[in-house]
Amino acid sequence: MRKRLQVAWICVLLPLAVHARQIPLTILFTSDVNGRLVSADSSGGLLQCAALTRAIRAQRRNVLLLDCGDAVHGSFVSAITGGATVRDAMEEMEYDACVPGRSDFDSGIRGYKGLFETSSVPVLAANIHPPGFMRPFLVKEIDGIRVVVVGLACPVLAGCHLPDKLDGLQVKDSVSALADIMPLVRQMDPDVVILATHQAWQDYDGPGSEINAIVRRFPEIDVILGGRRYRPEYRRLSDSTVYAQAGSGAHHVGMVDIVYDNVSRTITSSSGLAHPVTPSIRPDQVLQKKLARVLKKAQEESRKTAGCLSTPLAGSSLVAAAVMSACGADAAMLEDVSRRTLSAGKLTMEEVWDMVPHEREIAVISVTASQMDEILEQEAALGRESSRLIVNGLSWEQYDDREAGARIEQLRMADGAFIHPRKLLRVAAADVTLASSCGRRPHLRALSEEPSSRIEETGLRMRDAVLAYLQANYPCSGGDGADKP
Repeated sequence: MRKRLQVAWICVLLPLAVHARQIPLTILFTSDVNGRLVSADSSGGLLQCAALTRAIRAQRRNVLLLDCGDAVHGSFVSAITGGATVRDAMEEMEYDACVPGRSDFDSGIRGYKGLFETSSVPVLAANIHPPGFMRPFLVKEIDGIRVVVVGLACPVLAGCHLPDKLDGLQVKDSVSALADIMPLVRQMDPDVVILATHQAWQDYDGPGSEINAIVRRFPEIDVILGGRRYRPEYRRLSDSTVYAQAGSGAHHVGMVDIVYDNVSRTITSSSGLAHPVTPSIRPDQVLQKKLARVLKKAQEESRKTAGCLSTPLAGSSLVAAAVMSACGADAAMLEDVSRRTLSAGKLTMEEVWDMVPHEREIAVISVTASQMDEILEQEAALGRESSRLIVNGLSWEQYDDREAGARIEQLRMADGAFIHPRKLLRVAAADVTLASSCGRRPHLRALSEEPSSRIEETGLRMRDAVLAYLQANYPCSGGDGADKP
């Protein structure tokens, strides 16, 4: 009788033993590529990332490739093609999916839609409503296991752009969005759940990072891939969830390796690292050939002369003068522009792009002197001077050692002229600044929403304003330019 039972159990277990497998899955990912296709120092860029991912795919049979946002804008070559070159590179590299980052909508949701609506790379964003061409998640059957990739756009996306640029899109908080989507994901009985998001883990949650709350609420998420931080990282956040980020500028390709047991239906091991994109990695020849024409055009355009300076000039002063001239503003508030001093002589197109590296549009807000005083008080409260807005067109006395509300005195026009309390100052800034600088300046967003502020979206790109100003004020005829700011 005992022998019969033993034989019976062997008959039951033998099929399980035959079919039991440890299934490996490699997840490759990038983030904050910022339009970088090639690098001047031969280290970093999608051309080298393509070669690296191709080599890894040749060695491993189960590979996913994802991007965690801020991919299409941020380089000279991406700027002259409106991001299409980066999109084309992602298609050639066979990305399985991507999520929107903060700067991906710099040309507006319509521009981003034009890039990806018919692309072979699906866009995942469970927290954007209405979804339109985007979808909340992706289901992949890989070597007998079901993998679900859920996407979350940058949670502070609405604070990075004024409403017109988002064209009515609403961005939900991460936990609420996942609470709506995860019941559908569970119904699919997934083996592995991956969350790709343009937010970074930190010790405490805030408006731009909700990962701790996500891990507590949704323990079934196995892997979280993040962005917005400029260094690679891999860590375990709980018994069931690991977190990884790949850094920025296509200097690394992030990788998470997991092994899935199809009998216990559990992940038996996981590890992570970031492959550095070193000068020894040659650019992918297939992708390089496909993009050769646009890369050559970008190189030629970048060397063209945009204007000439007869004396050294602060880059921020040049940008401010150009922005104020373009829209008839009394003052300008700048962020994310070069603070370096430009040398006398010819100024190339690439140097102009370096001064204004983002696809920012100019907006104008009308404020009283007291409102401007409050803006300057808020800026003075920021710890590092490098984090503060660069304000041109006005003068004031600032005392950082005083208590809040008493740091700013003697607000005047730049020439010292008195500002009448009822005068409305036309102050120009990038649209992202008045939208709150992605949540860092909520007081500016609140001010821009006041009817009395009369915000005006010009639709004029800041870089175009600089180029027009150079042509009008710094021509190279005769080899000289006249410095006028």
